[in-house]
Amino acid sequence: MWAVIARAILVEHLSVFDAFGRSRQLVKGQGWPVFGTVVVAYLISVVATLAFTAIASSIADGPLLRIIFSALASTVAVPIAALAASVLYFRLLAIKDRPAPPTVPPSVP
Repeated sequence: MWAVIARAILVEHLSVFDAFGRSRQLVKGQGWPVFGTVVVAYLISVVATLAFTAIASSIADGPLLRIIFSALASTVAVPIAALAASVLYFRLLAIKDRPAPPTVPPSVP
């Protein structure tokens, strides 16, 4: 329910405590899709980190190379989570703040 707090602070210029409420308001009713998106983004980050760690281990056992590949893994993984959170925020914003469909007046016979 707090998946989009940072985006609410940045985009809507809310205070920290107001951003908690806004995030909860946006996620309400969309909990499972939001949870699934966060989990998938986390799994992609873990797989990228493991891939870079495996490459570093297969090349050499030196700590310097492991540090370099760890930095590369973070460079790849962190933007994935940030992008997922940003897309999630704007999608929830479109869903929650969507104007009501216009009502059609009854036809006059």
